[in-house]
Amino acid sequence: MSFLKTLVCNGCCMPVRQRRLLLFFSWLLFFTTTITAQKRDGQVVLPVFTWLNDSTQIVDELNQRALWYQPRQLDTCFFYADSALKMATRLHYVKGKATAYKVMGNYYAFTANKYLSYRFYLDAKQAYEALKDTVNYCTVLMNLGIYFQKEEEHASAQQAHYKAMELGRQLKNDSTYGLVLANYYYIHRADSTKRDSLSWALARAREIATRYHDEKTLLYIGLLEVDNAYGRTSFQHIQQRLDSIIAAAERQGFIYMGMYGCMQMAGYKGMLGEEDSILYYQKMVDLAVRGSYKSLIIPEVRHLYEYYKQRKMPAAANEYSRIMLDILQYRQQTKQRGEIDYMAYFTQDQDVKLLQMAYERRQHLLEKKRMENRNVGYALSFGVGLLIFLAVITMNTYRHIKSAKKTSKALKLANEEIIIKNKLLTTNDDFKNMLISLIAHDFRVPLSNILDITTLLKIQSFTLEEASAMIVKVESAAHHTLLTFDNILRWIRSQLSGFVYHPEPCWLEGLINIAQKGLEHLIAGKDIKVSIKIPPDFQLYANPEMLQFVHRNLLHNAIKFSPKGSEITVSAVRSNGMVKVSFTDQGKGMAAEVLETLFVFGGQRKQHAGSSKGAGLALIICKDFITKMGGHIQAENNEGTGSSFWYSLPDKP
Repeated sequence: MSFLKTLVCNGCCMPVRQRRLLLFFSWLLFFTTTITAQKRDGQVVLPVFTWLNDSTQIVDELNQRALWYQPRQLDTCFFYADSALKMATRLHYVKGKATAYKVMGNYYAFTANKYLSYRFYLDAKQAYEALKDTVNYCTVLMNLGIYFQKEEEHASAQQAHYKAMELGRQLKNDSTYGLVLANYYYIHRADSTKRDSLSWALARAREIATRYHDEKTLLYIGLLEVDNAYGRTSFQHIQQRLDSIIAAAERQGFIYMGMYGCMQMAGYKGMLGEEDSILYYQKMVDLAVRGSYKSLIIPEVRHLYEYYKQRKMPAAANEYSRIMLDILQYRQQTKQRGEIDYMAYFTQDQDVKLLQMAYERRQHLLEKKRMENRNVGYALSFGVGLLIFLAVITMNTYRHIKSAKKTSKALKLANEEIIIKNKLLTTNDDFKNMLISLIAHDFRVPLSNILDITTLLKIQSFTLEEASAMIVKVESAAHHTLLTFDNILRWIRSQLSGFVYHPEPCWLEGLINIAQKGLEHLIAGKDIKVSIKIPPDFQLYANPEMLQFVHRNLLHNAIKFSPKGSEITVSAVRSNGMVKVSFTDQGKGMAAEVLETLFVFGGQRKQHAGSSKGAGLALIICKDFITKMGGHIQAENNEGTGSSFWYSLPDKP
């Protein structure tokens, strides 16, 4: 929640698809109401009917409306940002797409979808950097710094935010620097040695926001000032200040600010053991539902449910149980819709690149043809000048030679194009088959589990505790599906747009522990013991995300082929500048023909004993990733029982 509050001044979005089914006159009434509200906010608004035609001005207006609705109504914000992104894509309007990317990044942060938030931030950063738009580039850097801080990547967070502060300090006649200073407090608030600089940053931020009459940022700074003053002034003063901020936020229509102020006040009162903290929790939930910030209040809704359940007030407890179920369904819908939309934007960019390459190839062929014709003309003029007395014979001979050359060159060029197209078709067909196989392999099972659980919930034949447990399983399965989507999309990008490898230091034990945690339900189901024999400071250099994909799949393989009650050992050794990491199980081992084709795509292989169809597809991606990182991956049978999968990577960059 602390991460998300810092994004309120930068915009976020999400579509409300039911609105697209409204009648034409409902559209006119809706947009007329929106225009009136925005005129009060001081924004420039285009005529209503011009929205019906594509233009860069309409894209800018849609993005402005998305930003205006961000702290007021999240679903409406998404509707405008999504419309802006689609129209900017049709127009190839780079600045409009960049702003829509930034708003989308903020939106997915508010809906707790960290992966899509991060991806849209990176797209916006790249676009603003190409446009040399310093103001928006500074804002995106600040948001990335907050993202890294929330992910506990403190070095990356400080690096991104310091760069944002350097750029913001150079801006003239712009309030962005005030917001960057306010977020300096968030990045460093746990550092007691910076107490003076934190107070200075908040005071300077308030001065800048006041100069530019930025009411939204002033409310945000007020919440940070209260947090900074807590414990150093009377609680009565803290409560009066927060109540004033909450009232001002509701009065000005900033639903998100009021919601966060209620959460902050409920937390303070809860620490002091005051009973009326429950009133602030209730108000926070009401505001979150009103503004569609539902993905941010799961802990608070769970707290209210437990509160009324302990006091044996079933009506109130059931109401918050219903709200919890609505929130989880809403989060699942936004995740699935976001993944599909992002894939559509990604493939659309690839289509543009392919069209551009085809155009450049045609231009090259035309230029080559012009040069050939020019050379033939020079040769003809020279021949006629030298051999004019043999005009008839020379002309007939020359025409014959010219025709033969043209025919030969045309045939050669046609053959070259056929060969190139055949290779391209073969490559695309192989890639298509691999992609379809990967998606079918990695998405069928988790999505089927989600559908089974949600179908059981619709029957409504469970107790409230059983339903809550199954909802948690739905969320876990959806999270695992999103991670799978992340890995497949990253692999597709490496294949289509070229791969640039930048190794980073990776602490092996921590990565293995994270991979094990994601598979705890499988480990517990087979009563398997996982022994990690790796020192805490054991380090190698690799791409962390690619390496984690390998860890998850090798550990999943070991679990799948291990008998119940057995042990899996993960170990690592360093030798000759390389680190060798092994995953050893106590299964039945593998046949020789399986070992030979285990990492080969399209090869005829027999399945490992007890495996399921398609079990080797993930290993192909593992080999691809390890190879790209300069390493080697292998599988072998142990001397006693079971098998070992191991890879080796450099221990230095």
